[in-house]
Amino acid sequence: MLKNVFKHEKLSKLLRSEIKRKEFPENRFYTAKYLMDKYGVSQATLTRALQPLYDDGLLYAVSGKGTFVAEAEGEDAGENNSDVNLYCIFSDVEMFNRDNNPTDWFVLRDIIAALAEAGRGMGWNVHLSPMKVDMEVFRAMLRQPGSVFIFTSYNMYEQLIECCIKEDRPYAVYSVHQAVSRNINQLWVDTREAVRKTTAYLIGRGHRNIAFFGDYRESSRHQGYCRALREAKISVPAEWSVFSSGRVEEAVVDSAKFIAANPEVTAVVCSSDLRAMGVVQAAERMGRKIPDFGVTGVDNIGEVFPGLPHLTTVDLMREQVGQELVEMVRKMIDGETAATIEISAKLVIGNTA
Repeated sequence: MLKNVFKHEKLSKLLRSEIKRKEFPENRFYTAKYLMDKYGVSQATLTRALQPLYDDGLLYAVSGKGTFVAEAEGEDAGENNSDVNLYCIFSDVEMFNRDNNPTDWFVLRDIIAALAEAGRGMGWNVHLSPMKVDMEVFRAMLRQPGSVFIFTSYNMYEQLIECCIKEDRPYAVYSVHQAVSRNINQLWVDTREAVRKTTAYLIGRGHRNIAFFGDYRESSRHQGYCRALREAKISVPAEWSVFSSGRVEEAVVDSAKFIAANPEVTAVVCSSDLRAMGVVQAAERMGRKIPDFGVTGVDNIGEVFPGLPHLTTVDLMREQVGQELVEMVRKMIDGETAATIEISAKLVIGNTA
């Protein structure tokens, strides 16, 4: 059911989008009863919604037979939803400063590339919008005809997302690695399950003395490591969980000290590929043979490390994330309500475990 007082305008826009996006068998359009039941509108509201579509030549009526969709002509036939302006809102720091956080840079790059391709495939006008929270700029975007939004962070852009919700504007949010505990249109990737998979893989390879290198003890990635050990009924010392910076150089130093002090450890689960590469380099310098000494990561950004071993890691499905975010916006345009979608990470077997 459509909300707000201007139901006919919303319904007209929604139907216009659907006409340009999908095919109708024999060009036959929906019946009035179907549309009134589906969207919970009156005959008068439906008539007002359909009139602009007749005026623009998108629909025509045949007496005694019903309503039909006009066939597209010329170059316009291949265009869809050109009235939709998709704004992808993301952090300028993450996108334009690769050295700030190589992982975030690669992840964001691939997500944006995938969603831009998917949006353009819909025939939408795609606008890549690096920005901080600026309500004046954002309200100018809201005023653009057919504006819809994708946000690559909830925490950073909560104020803008709230504005979309209040304005009843289609949107989707990449809430990264933990779902927001409210009913919003969001997508997330479960990194706890991702690390559980890498830990379980090492256990399946015969390892029992498995350490963890990560950022903090309560993180979802550390929880995944602990869960896999519990499921296998393996107990390890608490000090085998090491928490430090995610930079490769520091991981080399920290892991060298750890390996020297704990020679019985045969494998290390890392919460990121950056940490994993630090552990790999330290282990090799200390004469521990890879992959007998197993190392796993998370992120699947091996292109950051040309010439180094191909990591056993998990792919956080960046392209799928971008494509699914666009699909979530499309569904909201078509009148569907907000949803929470979880994407499962994929284990990638490399040369380090």
